[in-house]
Amino acid sequence: MTEHAKEDRAHAILSASGAPIWLNCPAAARAQENFPDTESDFSREGTMAHAYSEANLRWFAERVTRSVYDHLVEKVTAEAKAATFADGRPFWSQAFHDHCMEYVNRSIRAIAVAREETPDALVLLEQRLDYSDYAPEGFGTGDLVIITEKRLTVRDLKFGKGVAVDAEDNEQLKMYGLGAVAMFHMLYGFDEVVVEIDQPRKGGVSTSEPMSVSDLIAWGETVVKPAARIAWEGLGPAIAGSHCGWCKARFTCRARAEAGIAVRGQDPQHLTDDEIIALYPRLPGIAKWATELAEWVKDQAVKGSREWPGYMLAHGRSNRVVKDQAGLVKALAEAGFDEFLLFETSEPQLIGLGELEGLVGKKKFEALAKPFVEKPEGAPKLVPVGTKDAKPYVRPDASSADEDFADT
Repeated sequence: MTEHAKEDRAHAILSASGAPIWLNCPAAARAQENFPDTESDFSREGTMAHAYSEANLRWFAERVTRSVYDHLVEKVTAEAKAATFADGRPFWSQAFHDHCMEYVNRSIRAIAVAREETPDALVLLEQRLDYSDYAPEGFGTGDLVIITEKRLTVRDLKFGKGVAVDAEDNEQLKMYGLGAVAMFHMLYGFDEVVVEIDQPRKGGVSTSEPMSVSDLIAWGETVVKPAARIAWEGLGPAIAGSHCGWCKARFTCRARAEAGIAVRGQDPQHLTDDEIIALYPRLPGIAKWATELAEWVKDQAVKGSREWPGYMLAHGRSNRVVKDQAGLVKALAEAGFDEFLLFETSEPQLIGLGELEGLVGKKKFEALAKPFVEKPEGAPKLVPVGTKDAKPYVRPDASSADEDFADT
């Protein structure tokens, strides 16, 4: 993936990818500036999938030489194999390759069809698309833009496997369309715009109905421009909705909290049946909000970004684990315990530590097993200050006072 593509996705305040948020919640554009960009395993994997797909597609799209193609693919494959998930697995796998190549092969067919229709069809990879005529400093990156005499096609790779994304009336891709129309319509005179989302891990391609260039421009003028102006100036209201799930400010957003938990009624003691059934479809969203907020509060404390009054980080519960099964079995056997009793009868697996402790006796087991069993520190959790038996959590990057002043 080109460097400008990475920058576009990272820095546009009124970004195309964020359009579903700021078009529906004008306050979100500026509210999100207070929150740093975070990169998850999923977003890093998606970025790598774009780079790998781009390298494999470039030889056909731009008709580069085979040696250039081989060099690009070799380089990005090495990068993918070197990059890992948090658990150490590499991004690259046969499945990763296969899914990327599904997108590549479908894109090749789309390019071939366009070149049959218009031999000198314009094909652009990772194209910066400027739609600042509609949204201040607005720009984005189109994965694949194909222009023929009749049609502008914008193809977008979505590597996620969680939620299927629909191309029809997709605000992100329509923003790309506005940018492409502004840049190329005067030169090529195409009449219609089609956007496609290729999501190989969710079953294929979603294609929009063709939209006339005039209708797309009208949407830009009547919908995008007014919303963008309000969002850019930070004047708009905060409006909660399905778009909240991707907003960086969703954890502290008052509108989202109030939309989730506010129930206004006449009876001061009880909810009416009508109020309950009106609340019912909101419960999954409330639960999601509560879970996200709790995780974010803890995460902020773990990172040292915030200290929450009245609360402290402590180690949560953890279970003992056998670090040397052979040594433990040998020690118990030498102490006179039948090895047959130490294993599950259905498969050669050591019985649980609790069962072993019951079989051997708590004190004796502790003495025999100590060299072979360990209890790791529990994951951090947030507890009220003064919680009995809470073991304070120390962040791995936190230095001691001795270390801080070692060089003074």
